[in-house]
Amino acid sequence: MERNYVNEKRTTEKKCDNRRYLKIDATDSLVWDTVVEVLAKSHLFKEEIKRQVFGDTKSEALQREHVKELKRKHRKIQLEIKEVTTTLVNIETDRFLKRRNPDELARIIQNVESERQRLEAMRDELSDEVHRLESQTKWVTWVAKFGERIEKMIDFTPNEKQLFLRGVIDKISVSTLDKQRHELSLHFKIPYVNDQLIWKDERYKSKGYTLVEGVSEVSIDIDSSKKSPPLKE
Repeated sequence: MERNYVNEKRTTEKKCDNRRYLKIDATDSLVWDTVVEVLAKSHLFKEEIKRQVFGDTKSEALQREHVKELKRKHRKIQLEIKEVTTTLVNIETDRFLKRRNPDELARIIQNVESERQRLEAMRDELSDEVHRLESQTKWVTWVAKFGERIEKMIDFTPNEKQLFLRGVIDKISVSTLDKQRHELSLHFKIPYVNDQLIWKDERYKSKGYTLVEGVSEVSIDIDSSKKSPPLKE
């Protein structure tokens, strides 16, 4: 297909302005490495993953505060369960020593036991919720370090890389610069390139931050004489 495109004798084929062939394997690697580098630095990309993890727009700070509040409730209920259990022991002691009417004590024990079961159910529900949220928080902590670990995406299979690239890249344009070089322009679906995270208050980061979009395009030169072509934004 490449030869047909550049063959001027074929009038039925679409012509391509590029007169030199791209080294496909090298180009594929360069495109992938460039995308990985951009996303590793992108705050917008990390924020998208956070939102997918949380399922809403809660910030990580608010999530952590919510977990603390649930733990406080859990401790309070645990103390109430302890008090109710002590009450049950005292009532059972009274029944054993026959200090009060047996029927009256039986009704009291039943009511107190029901209250203890209710509190234990609330405690268990809170424990499950705390565990779920803490698991989310651990994942988000990993996401916060995504830029340091994204390089491991190089281990993706070719099919996995292709699927991933289709999700973040809108199109890739190729142009010839001279006899030795091509230029690739990667157009991202979202302006990930050079986006910024600006804290509302550097001293009190719990107040949150604002994300500022970058640009959607990054250009790279392909030069056979260079092993690591520079990025051009």
